[in-house]
Amino acid sequence: MVFSFSDLIQLPRNMIENSMFEEEPDVVDLAKEPCLHPLEPEEVEYEPRSSRLLVRGLGEHEMDDDEEDYESSAKLLGMSFMNRSSGLQDNMSVSRQNPNGSCSVLSTRTLVVCTVVLVIAVSFIMVIYLLPRCTFTKEGCHKKNHPMELIYPLATNGKIFPWAKVRLPPDVVPLHYDLVLQPNLTTLKFAGSVKIVVNIVQATWKIVLHSSGLNITKATITSAGEHQAKPVEFLEYPLHDQIAVMASEALLVGQNYTVNIEYSSNLSDTYYGFYKISYKDENSKKRWFAATQFEPLAARSAFPCFDEPVFKATFLIKIKRDEKLSTLSNMPKKATTPLTNGIVQDEFFVSLKMSTYLVAFVVADLKNISRETNGSLVSVYSIPQHLNQLEYALNTAVKLLEFYQKYFLINYPLEKLDLVAIPDFQSGAMENWGLVTFRETTLLFDSNTSSIRDKKLITAVIAHELAHQWFGNLVTMKWWNDLWLNEGFATFMEYFAIEEIFPELHSVSTFCNYTYRTFAK
Repeated sequence: MVFSFSDLIQLPRNMIENSMFEEEPDVVDLAKEPCLHPLEPEEVEYEPRSSRLLVRGLGEHEMDDDEEDYESSAKLLGMSFMNRSSGLQDNMSVSRQNPNGSCSVLSTRTLVVCTVVLVIAVSFIMVIYLLPRCTFTKEGCHKKNHPMELIYPLATNGKIFPWAKVRLPPDVVPLHYDLVLQPNLTTLKFAGSVKIVVNIVQATWKIVLHSSGLNITKATITSAGEHQAKPVEFLEYPLHDQIAVMASEALLVGQNYTVNIEYSSNLSDTYYGFYKISYKDENSKKRWFAATQFEPLAARSAFPCFDEPVFKATFLIKIKRDEKLSTLSNMPKKATTPLTNGIVQDEFFVSLKMSTYLVAFVVADLKNISRETNGSLVSVYSIPQHLNQLEYALNTAVKLLEFYQKYFLINYPLEKLDLVAIPDFQSGAMENWGLVTFRETTLLFDSNTSSIRDKKLITAVIAHELAHQWFGNLVTMKWWNDLWLNEGFATFMEYFAIEEIFPELHSVSTFCNYTYRTFAK
């Protein structure tokens, strides 16, 4: 809002002070600022800053009544007295001084820059606020209600791999595995073949599954009702540990197909997958021991599979071995068939439906003690020189198994439960269904040398892993983000069961101690 100076007050023209702040008003000497235009009555403008007007030469308290009235009016209006030339009235910008001392209007360049900045700011605001449903990618804007087109990776042979996500597609689910393995503890390699019966949920031309570090030599597909296997192309994408079996014709919804894959690999040097470890026997001779540790993502390194917890299936496992060694797996042994050159094949019963990370097998020179309880055979295994240290673990396992069955009102569903002490094992133990693997220090107990602390540790680990036979094995999370439920229930039942069965070990005190430490963090 602009007021005519003649309507307000006549002020001296030699010096005007416009106060920007109440504490220290800025004083502008018009006589020393030739760039500023002299004030004309029509060019006085009030703007909402400060309303205090001071005139040099007149004291702050020397204004007459009319001046005080005008000052009060300015305060009410929230205006400040500003000196502006008629050339600056319309554009409110900084003036430039010419060499002769006179002021000029804004340059064209300044106006262009200001216009460009304004356009950019408005455009940015439109992008942020006026297009909230737009997702920008390097291809442009995609509406959220329109699916974005995936960029498919390249397989190892340079062809396009037909799946771009880390999680497997839901259009194919496994029903059953026939797995044949032949580990060689001399060459430290193994060969294998797997037949996977799958069901088609959505029509597709591909079957995507996991494989890691396997040298695949052959892949075929057989449809239900046919006996002739058809060779198919397979693509590998190692970054996601995935392979794609490409069918020559569309796979129909509701139909079952059998995928047959032959492969080979080395026994792992780590404690992950199907791995080898060495130990010294009673005669200090170096021996080899082959075992598995598949949780969470290592079953794919032993055989091609749908290596996610949600894809449960049944397993028929056959292992070819040297006749001097022993083999164990999740299920009881069904038959042993002699082959050639001192090689025999052990076949195990078909398992219950379970996730791939719970599959397990061991090939080694083993000895054991056993006891039957409630229709299940409980056995504890170790290398021969530790056979005399298995008694406490067996007694503990039998008591805990009986307690859990009574408490849960659900019988242990398998016909056998094996506990195996492995000479070199990274984890404390692993709850493979029917074949629980342990580090030797968490299973072996020597009544002559072991301490009470050793006994508490062994009891706690056995209680934890046997609780997993229900929490985790019988009932399994769909994905690893719910693993805390699996471990949480097993940990709670570990302390609860020990307090019920072995009160002399004072597990509640240990539980409270760990809990307080956790809360203290």
